[in-house]
Amino acid sequence: MRQDVIQEFVALYQRIGPYLPIEPYLVDEALRSYLDHIHATDSFTVLQASYQDLRENEGGSVFFRDVVSHNRDLLEAESSARRFLEVEQRIRWEEIPNSKASLERGEHEHALDLFKSEDLRRELEKKRGSSVILILFSSSPRVGPSFFSLPAPRPLFDKESLHFSNKK
Repeated sequence: MRQDVIQEFVALYQRIGPYLPIEPYLVDEALRSYLDHIHATDSFTVLQASYQDLRENEGGSVFFRDVVSHNRDLLEAESSARRFLEVEQRIRWEEIPNSKASLERGEHEHALDLFKSEDLRRELEKKRGSSVILILFSSSPRVGPSFFSLPAPRPLFDKESLHFSNKK
């Protein structure tokens, strides 16, 4: 009979309990705690009356309300813990797509930066290579190489916009 009362109470609590559903073993322990409290763990008449009350009155059962009231702190704490766990899990699952999108954006920006860096390096090598060629071919037989006859090198990009300048 005790097992029938426990099973009925657990099923009822999971269906209509005043808090979020919690693990059945906790509801089982709450019921056992109440039965120990009223010294009815082995009382066939109390168990039979409790079972009948649960079956007939469900959420309006006096026995149901007394068990919940007796274990309110435990049931509220477990229900809150479950709620926090569910919220935490939901937040984690919601963050996965955001994190993935952020990672993909970062990878894309990094790739763009690598290409820009490589383009700047090539442009710089190209400019330096042509400057060296100008220096070598601009030497005068009387005076020697003319380092001062070359114009000052112009910047490859302007600092404000970090774009190549086309100024001459």
